[in-house]
Amino acid sequence: MSLPTRPALPINCYTQRTAAKDGACFICSRLTPNLFMTVRGTPSDWFYVCVEHTSVTTFCTSTASRDSDMAQAKQTSPKDSDLANDATADATKSSASNAEPEPAEINAKDTKEVQVPPMQPKASTQFVLHKDYFYLRQRPFIKRWEQEQDKSFKQNFPSTPRGHPK
Repeated sequence: MSLPTRPALPINCYTQRTAAKDGACFICSRLTPNLFMTVRGTPSDWFYVCVEHTSVTTFCTSTASRDSDMAQAKQTSPKDSDLANDATADATKSSASNAEPEPAEINAKDTKEVQVPPMQPKASTQFVLHKDYFYLRQRPFIKRWEQEQDKSFKQNFPSTPRGHPK
C-alpha cells in the first residue's frame, strides 16, 4: 500500500455559516453559533468563530472585499481620475451659473428617478484565513498523515525478539 507523498489538506476558502447549537470559538473559546466551513475540497474543515473575529484582518479577509478592492483599483487609473476631476469641475461651474433651476428642469429631474436594481439573493460570505491561523487549521491533518506514515513505515521492519535467548 503506497501512501501519498503529501497529506490531503483543506483549501483556504471558508464560508461563514450558522450552526444549530453553540460551540467554542477557535480564537477566544467563547460560545458562538457562527462557524467557518471549507467551501469545497477534500478533506473538509470547520470550526466555530465569533462574528467579531471576522472583521479583524489579522485573522481573516473577506474574498468579496478583496475582489471589490481589486476591481476598484483596475477601474481607477490616473487618466480616468483626471477626466473625472474635469467633469466635476465643469458640473460645479454650470451649477454655479444657474443658481435657480427652471420649473421644467425640476419636473424632468423628478420623472427620471434613479432605478434601483432588483435585489439579488444574498451570497454566502467567504473568507480566507491569515497564513498563521490557516497553518493551525492544517496542523491536525498533517499530524494525522504523519502518524499514518509512521505506522506503515513500522510495518516494513521485522519484529523484535520477544523471549529470552537460550
